[in-house]
Amino acid sequence: MAWEYLALTGEKLNGPEMIACGLATHYAPSAKLPLIEEGLGKLVTDDPSVIEASLEQYGSLISPDNRGLLQRIETLDKCFSHGTVEEIIDALWNPPSLEEVSSDMVDQYFSPISELEPELELPTTLREAFT
Repeated sequence: MAWEYLALTGEKLNGPEMIACGLATHYAPSAKLPLIEEGLGKLVTDDPSVIEASLEQYGSLISPDNRGLLQRIETLDKCFSHGTVEEIIDALWNPPSLEEVSSDMVDQYFSPISELEPELELPTTLREAFT
């Protein structure tokens, strides 16, 4: 369900989050891209296991941000399991207890739309959102 949240909010994922969500297979800092391109360019095979081994040489283990999407995945999955946008918003704004609401939560889920962005109209069903 996290993809629905991403589609509706436009929130961006970092490299480790993309791997965890299955949107990427490898992560390396952008400073390593020239080395990766050079290494892949020198390969004389199209064997996937050789390419995989080459890519793994340049990968970095980086922990996801503790305020990122992965830290909120259970809440997002619970909220976005509803059938309409109204039910999703209701679930986000009505946690089981007020103590569970933090200013970070409000800022992350409901950040104001920039004046430069066009006015948005939310669809009333998930089907409308993705068709």
